[in-house]
Parts: sequence; structure tokens; C-alpha cells
Amino acid sequence: MKSQWKMENKAVLVVLLSASSLYVTSANITSSLPIMVDVFKNIPGAELFVKLALTLPALFIAFIAPISGNISDRFGRKKVLIIGLILYGVGGFSPFFLKNLSLILVSRALLGLGLGSLFSTATALIGDYFSGNERRKVLSLQGAFVSLGGLLFVGGSGFLAGINWRFPFILYLVSFLILPAAVFILKEPETHRTGEINSEFRKKENPLKTIIFINISVFICMVFFLVIHTQLPFFLKGLNRNSTSLMGILMILLNLVGFFSASFYSLIRQKLSYILIYGLFFVFMGIGFYLMGLGSGNITLFSGILFCGISAGLVVPNTSVWLQEITAPEARGRMMGIMTSSMFIGQFLSPVVMQPVLEYLPEGMLFQYLGIFMLMLGILYGGFHFFDDIVDFLDSKD
Repeated sequence: MKSQWKMENKAVLVVLLSASSLYVTSANITSSLPIMVDVFKNIPGAELFVKLALTLPALFIAFIAPISGNISDRFGRKKVLIIGLILYGVGGFSPFFLKNLSLILVSRALLGLGLGSLFSTATALIGDYFSGNERRKVLSLQGAFVSLGGLLFVGGSGFLAGINWRFPFILYLVSFLILPAAVFILKEPETHRTGEINSEFRKKENPLKTIIFINISVFICMVFFLVIHTQLPFFLKGLNRNSTSLMGILMILLNLVGFFSASFYSLIRQKLSYILIYGLFFVFMGIGFYLMGLGSGNITLFSGILFCGISAGLVVPNTSVWLQEITAPEARGRMMGIMTSSMFIGQFLSPVVMQPVLEYLPEGMLFQYLGIFMLMLGILYGGFHFFDDIVDFLDSKD
């Protein structure tokens, strides 16, 4: 009986990790951005609208994730996950044959609705199926699979874009490969199949100040992280290195390093606090940005991406594990939905925040200044670590 449970859990784990690997695939079109700007150059504001095609899914993910999380808490998670996979596949693949930029933006919105539903629900299901150290290890694996998805999908799309800018959209059909497994393998966890849940969170297990701090932190992380996807292709173009293959290689390296850093998250967590790991994100990302901003050759460019990859692998598992540790089971879907929303609001706002700055600074200077700023943030978070006990005390008074 025990061995059968282990086999079932392994199958469930494969499905949930596969679904989680779709997290970064809204960035599949990163390498296509400069080409799309040329294709739609006759449209006023084409460059901004094309960048929004990359980040628009994030806005709709941010909108739907808390709603789908709440629905999954009340009525079960499996149906929400399945609907998310279908919306993801339809919305993601549609631009392959769409010729109107407005319709492409609509399809990207549909992609966002699907991705927001499936990722927050998959993360909540991990919390339902696993507990304790096993849950921490699985959430660490989830972070690794997020990077693995970026390695396969975002990196591979760089080479596909070199053939035709529409080809990366084919990769979104992968959701229809995961769909049958989700239908036949996943079972609704019996202990969380509730018709009604408490409208008020249990204060002891849902400390408000800590939850706010976590979501603000991951929001800031995503604002900076998306700069790589939205600004780096144009930075390379300014250096006369406008190569979709080069961008593809950089994305592969970014996600490959992220895969390994996420894989070692559980070991890192044994040595460092949650707050210090956020600080480590900003320090490594700051170093990476500054090196890339130097623009002096392949050594600084690839070294910068390497540091950014280390950071990228830490932020998702750190956020998921911390929230899972302090969240009551009946609120898990909502908490994971809010987390997903915070991540993708940061991603959506990233180009909007950076666009006015670019009016005064070329991309190279942008990377350098952001690098210095993030190093300062890393030092600030290092200081927060020493007030961790005070934060916990205040939370106990909520």
C-alpha cells in the first residue's frame, strides 16, 4: 500500500512539476521582439506595444491568480488546473497565425488567464499533497523546473525566432501534452475538498505583516528580473549584436544556472534565512546587471548573465516555501494566488517603469545604474535579517 502511494505521488509530482515549468513561457517571444517591432513598425508606438505583448500576460495573470486561488480553495483545484492548461494552449498558440497586433495582444491576455490559473493551483496542490521537509524539497524542485522550462522553452525559442518570428508560439502547444496526464492522474485531495471555508484567516498561521513583506519583496524582484527580457535584446541591437541566436544562448545560460541554484535551494535555506536569500538575489542580480551594462565583450556579458541566473533560481522557491510554511491549509489557494499575482504585476509593470528612464539613459547605462541600485537593496535586506525576531514578534500581535 505504501509503495503504491509513493508511485501515485511520483506521478502526481511529474504532472505538477511539468505544469510549473510553464511559468516563464510568457517570455517565449523575447528573441522575437526586435523582429516584431520591424514587422509592425507602421503602427504608432509599435515598440512599446510589442514589449507589452511580452508582459501583457502578466497583467492578466495578476488579475486571475487570486480569483482562481479562491475558487480552488472553495470548490477544488483539479478543475481550475485543467481549465488553465486549456486557456494557456489556445491563447499561447493563436499568434502563430494571427496577423493583427491587436488580436495578438488579446491572445496574450488569454494566455495570461490560463497561466495564472494553472501555476497558482499547481503550487497549492504541492502544499496539499506534501508536507514538512518533503514539501520544502518539492518546492525547491518546482523552482528548478521553472528554470528548466525557461531553459527549454525560452532558450529554444531564440533559435526558432531565427527561422521565423512566429515559430516560438508553437511551443505553447506543450500544455496539451500535459492536459491528459492532469485529467487522469491528479485527484482532488480529500482533506481540502471543502464547500465553504472560513472568511477570516487564522492569524497565527497567516501573519499579515510577513505576508505583505513577502509579496512586496517578490514584486520588486520581478520588476528587475524582467528587465533582462524586455531591454537586453535592444541593448544587444545597440551594440550591433542583434542576433536571435545570441539571445537564445543567453537565455539558455540564464535558465541553466537558475536550474542548478534552485536545485540547491533547500541546502541554501539551511544556512541562510528567507530574508537573507532575498538579499542574495539582489546582490547577485546587481553584479550581473553591472557587468552586462559594461558592454565590453562576451566575457562581461556572459558573466553578467551567469550571476543573474543564480538569482533567478532562488526567488520562486524562497517565496513559495516561506508562504507555504506560514499559510493555513484552507487559505493555501488564495495565498498562492496572491503570490502569483505579485510576481506578475511586477513583470507587467517592469517595461512601463523602465520606459521613462530610457528616455534619459541608453540601455547600457540603465543596466549599470540598476546594478548599483540592486546592490544597495541587497545590503538593505541584509540589515532586515537582524530585525527578523522583531518582525515575528509584531506578527504575533496581529
